[in-house]
Amino acid sequence: MNKKFKFEKYTIANLTNILILFMAIVNILDIITNTPYSHFQIQMLLTDQWWQIFLFPFRITDNLLSLILFLYIFWLFGNMLEQELGIVKYNLFIFSGYFFILIGTYFYPLDAYYVYLSVFFAVAYLYPDMEILLFFILPIKMKWIGIFTGAFLLYNAVILSLKINSLLPILGPILGLLNFILLIVLPDIRNKTPKLHQIKFQINKREENKPLHKCTICGITEKDDPYMDFRYCVECSDHEYCRDHLYNHEHIKD
Repeated sequence: MNKKFKFEKYTIANLTNILILFMAIVNILDIITNTPYSHFQIQMLLTDQWWQIFLFPFRITDNLLSLILFLYIFWLFGNMLEQELGIVKYNLFIFSGYFFILIGTYFYPLDAYYVYLSVFFAVAYLYPDMEILLFFILPIKMKWIGIFTGAFLLYNAVILSLKINSLLPILGPILGLLNFILLIVLPDIRNKTPKLHQIKFQINKREENKPLHKCTICGITEKDDPYMDFRYCVECSDHEYCRDHLYNHEHIKD
């Protein structure tokens, strides 16, 4: 049995929409009851505030307008990433993000905002040339927003580290985006690094004057489109795909 289907029964379908519902309820109740927004720390599990861990993933802001904007953006990118990764991997992405953040709260105040920020970075990484309207007016590519946001997070962390003479603030962006690094960036880098048998295969093809790359799904080669990117899928058995089908195919196990 495919491992994906084995674990799928333990996952939550439509996770993005469910999280949005709980975030809306928790934050609106906080705003109505004028509950002060506070960071959760894992040390609170040993106090009478241990129950706060159940609200930790859903507390975002105490401003209604910011909440509405945040929920819309997360609905847009969360559903996009959930469809791209599939139910199992998306659940792993979200819940591993919560876990890393909880561990990080032992050292430095963090909140679940970083988990949802990692969703944005994942979409920006997978769809770098996708354009969105910044401030609903200015078209800009996702990669530039991702680069600017990442640089802004790193700058703030470094400045705060220098100010308090400690490296702990840098744990914020590192742990907050660790799920993005482990589940999106590293697998993609591994896909781009050819294995030994793949290199031999490419040499043989070159000697025969045949295309070096060919998509398993549509059959396109670099001779058909010299600007097309080709990569190997880590979950398939030595099958290569074009950019359009790398994240959109049934995995092949030989």
